[in-house]
Amino acid sequence: MGKTLAQLITNARALSNTQRSKFVTDDELGDYVNRAVRVLYDLITAADESYYNATLDFSLGNLTEAAATTPLPPDFAKVRGMTRFPDMLQACPVYSKTFTNHQTGAVGYLMDGNNISIAPFQLASNGPFRLTYVQKPPQFGPAINIATNSDNIVQTSGQWTFANGNFDASYVGATLVVTGAFQLFNSGSFLITAVNSPTGILTAPTGPLGTETFTANVAASVAFPAITPTYPVVSPYRAASMTQLDVTLDNFDDFISTWVAIRIVEKKKQETGELENLLSAATARVNAMAPDRSAEPQAAPVLWSPSGYPYRGIFPYSPGTGGDWGN
Repeated sequence: MGKTLAQLITNARALSNTQRSKFVTDDELGDYVNRAVRVLYDLITAADESYYNATLDFSLGNLTEAAATTPLPPDFAKVRGMTRFPDMLQACPVYSKTFTNHQTGAVGYLMDGNNISIAPFQLASNGPFRLTYVQKPPQFGPAINIATNSDNIVQTSGQWTFANGNFDASYVGATLVVTGAFQLFNSGSFLITAVNSPTGILTAPTGPLGTETFTANVAASVAFPAITPTYPVVSPYRAASMTQLDVTLDNFDDFISTWVAIRIVEKKKQETGELENLLSAATARVNAMAPDRSAEPQAAPVLWSPSGYPYRGIFPYSPGTGGDWGN
């Protein structure tokens, strides 16, 4: 199980010796944690883009440039590649083109602002196409400021009440994450099934919830589910969020806690040298481990292919000839 937001905040406070200090609030630290996640995510994906991939299958119009353009997926960060006729025998890559030559030569894709186009439009088929891309970094969901000795869970109704919740219908399907509750089964992750009011929600319990009024020991946040992009691209978009670090980020959770601890110490206007050394060591470990995701012996490239499609080998030849240069 990956580290939760509360655990990362606790670790950062320990590193910065602010366990009992309110000089920096947990809300501030939650923002610092999400910023640290973005920095770590960039290090990991710079080393190997395959850690965080998503795909979008779509078809486009042809004959006009406008019809061969579609908005980028809302969780898009960077293109990895595009395939024409995915999952078909004639599947082939679509390569990027510069704007200056996007209407000449073979079919390619062009990045233009918040859109991606297939060019030249005269040659572009309707598809289908498959865009493979690096996603935006995951983030922890918004924290709920606990109204101490007021917010509660009522066993008979099953309703959670948070005075600062500001819930609406979009929260249905999200996950409520609670830590520090006095009653054991009131801490955990709970699927939000209904919103009764801006301050009241119902969840699908994972155990026998008990009536409890929350103290300052309780922390709560909401994590929204991942969005599977569809074509046409839907909007508006709310960033998906996580309840705990995934398996990749959790391998380097010390980077996050140390990065946050440095921000705390900086705010206190104290020396950060020791923590900077710890962060440098954590960064070096990311840079050393992340590129070796596959960790298998490297093999010499295959320079021929029995396929008739030249993109699968380096020797072009006619389909059906069955081998290297038709031999």
